[in-house]
Amino acid sequence: MARPSPMPDGIRVHVRCAEVRLIRVFASIKARHTVNPYEQQWLTAQAASEATLLVDDVWVRYVVLGGAADAVAVAAYLHGIVLLDVLHRDLVSYAVNELLQTQPATRQFPVFPDSGSSPAVRRRAPYADESGPARNSGGRTTHTATTLHPSMTYGSWPRLAARLETMFNPFEAEHRRSASLMSTGLVQSGKEERFDLLTQRARRTFDASSATITFLEAGSPVVKSAAGLVLDDLAGRSTFCSHTITEDRILIIPDTLTHKCFVSDSLVVGEPHIRFYAGSPLTGPGGWRIGALCIFDTRPRRFSRQDERQLRILAALVQTEVFDHY
Repeated sequence: MARPSPMPDGIRVHVRCAEVRLIRVFASIKARHTVNPYEQQWLTAQAASEATLLVDDVWVRYVVLGGAADAVAVAAYLHGIVLLDVLHRDLVSYAVNELLQTQPATRQFPVFPDSGSSPAVRRRAPYADESGPARNSGGRTTHTATTLHPSMTYGSWPRLAARLETMFNPFEAEHRRSASLMSTGLVQSGKEERFDLLTQRARRTFDASSATITFLEAGSPVVKSAAGLVLDDLAGRSTFCSHTITEDRILIIPDTLTHKCFVSDSLVVGEPHIRFYAGSPLTGPGGWRIGALCIFDTRPRRFSRQDERQLRILAALVQTEVFDHY
């Protein structure tokens, strides 16, 4: 049998390069893992705490990046009270890391929170899907995987500066919330086209009877913009907005006649006989909830996950306009 001819040097080099690339790909796949969500939460809070970032600044950057959760939810996440879903955890991490890039590295910290012997480097916030252990710009590993809640492994929760309603008694909280609304100037400025365009878009999107942007002033709703049914002189007698700002997320009432809180509402028992409601809270300076984007309909209806997503997107657009006003 004839001996096979030797492989030319050029082909041998290409084959070897292909082998090296495959080895690297398989190694990358093997090393890739999903970061424990509690670990991601703790390390993100630790990065923000060490850099003395304000939760309010993190939240504003998070919203600019497309986040839909309000300041209270983001603050609760950074304080270890609630756990956000993976998308919003990554948005918060991205927001923290962007803020870290804008600050001079005047402080340095140990790589591991429970060790003072590691080289001093600035920690960053990890993302949910890391290629191996999270690494800082210097290439040093900043954390290892754990299945325990980080506070059990690393010690006490990082301290962050934030303004939360739970820090005040109800009277003081309402005073501060009202002051937040007044500081925006939105109540005093009257009707504005930029808000009218958004309520018109919201009404078209959901094919609803009405859409409003409503602020809560001294416990009484004030309609900033309305599309559809004329609710300007009726909203002051309604409780929809005041209930919405107490919710963590979107408030959905498929049929008002079956809900004990709204069955006797003035907009339900009288004109225009509202039967459906969906609202997303809006936030003002300091993270205080100042109002809501509201959807009303005169017929009961279902609200799908896609509808919820669309409402969050529209509420984020309204929130951006609120930001631009102060």
